[in-house]
Amino acid sequence: MSIDRHGHQPKRCFHVGPAIGAAIQGSQDLILSFHNITHLPWYLTIPLVALGVNLLFRLPFNIYTHRVQQRRAELTPILQAWTKRIGDDVHRERVPPSRRRADAKARFDKVTKRIWRKFGVQEWKLYGNLLGLPFWLVGIDAIRRLCGGPRGLLGRWVFGPGEAEAPTMVTATTEAAKGGAAADAAIPSSGTASIPAGSVPSTDLSSSTDGVAAAISHVAAEPSLTTGGCLWFPDLTVADPWHILPLALSGILVLNLWPRSAAGRRLLLNMGSDTAAPGGREPASAADGNNLARGARFRAGLQRGLMLVSLMMGPLTMDLPAALHLYWISSSAVSWATGNVLRRLYPVGGFAVEPCKGIELPVIRGKRDEVAEVTKVTKGTPPKKAQR
Repeated sequence: MSIDRHGHQPKRCFHVGPAIGAAIQGSQDLILSFHNITHLPWYLTIPLVALGVNLLFRLPFNIYTHRVQQRRAELTPILQAWTKRIGDDVHRERVPPSRRRADAKARFDKVTKRIWRKFGVQEWKLYGNLLGLPFWLVGIDAIRRLCGGPRGLLGRWVFGPGEAEAPTMVTATTEAAKGGAAADAAIPSSGTASIPAGSVPSTDLSSSTDGVAAAISHVAAEPSLTTGGCLWFPDLTVADPWHILPLALSGILVLNLWPRSAAGRRLLLNMGSDTAAPGGREPASAADGNNLARGARFRAGLQRGLMLVSLMMGPLTMDLPAALHLYWISSSAVSWATGNVLRRLYPVGGFAVEPCKGIELPVIRGKRDEVAEVTKVTKGTPPKKAQR
């Protein structure tokens, strides 16, 4: 490393583009090797690739996130006990009625964060499943390169809008050269011609440009993908002609985001009450405590936004190749299935203590039938001692 005359050392620039490009190329080669070894059709190979990506790279993060949710649910009785303590403290300290709700909420949030931090179930750990998203993006970008689809978000972010893959550019240049040679051959060589020698008419130029564009968009496609589909989409390198796959994609994405519990659906649809209980004794139950937590409201808002994006995803991606939709649908279906399995293995809920709805006497009453005891006394039979 040399030092310039001003004494400044040149800076080294590190970019993640080559590493991500190598990962995508390796994934592409691995998919091709799997297809060549198994000799399965592409409409089965692509779902199996999605299954492998989900089980190997996304399922461990989903298990971790689900375990965090389960441990947070197990702490619900402790948080319920703190609600009574916080309400009594607010009344004992004679907090003005106008400030009771906000004061109780601030105290409850502080206690909740302290308990979650002590048990290692902080709020940010609920988003651990997002760590599996890069692996999914690498997989779908590899499928995109195989089918010759347009560049996705990963390619635009890493390589920029001017990325050009080497095979694509070489073939496109060859096609352009062939088109130019054919156009030159079609021009008369006479010096009296109205068109100078070596120029191309506008019609020939436009057709040549269209041919180059078509070559650029389809040169990277795996030839076997053009006949690797089934049913109504035999060609996986073009869009679904009936637009059934995009609509199915929106449906499976919404199904993955739809809450399974009634409380979750009420929170998602904003049907739950996020106000405090009367008298400032808040929250009266675990559901109220969750409604009062800023993290719960943020997650509900994020889920609403994701559901809206999921509904729009199908119409927005109708022109994408069917191979991308097949991979995306398969991945979402695997996520839905693994989510149901995790909910059975690690159930979340059922830990809340049902609050008392009646008034109990401060004494222990005996378990006996008063009418039977009176009948025995009237007949002369001594009554039995009451069971304590």
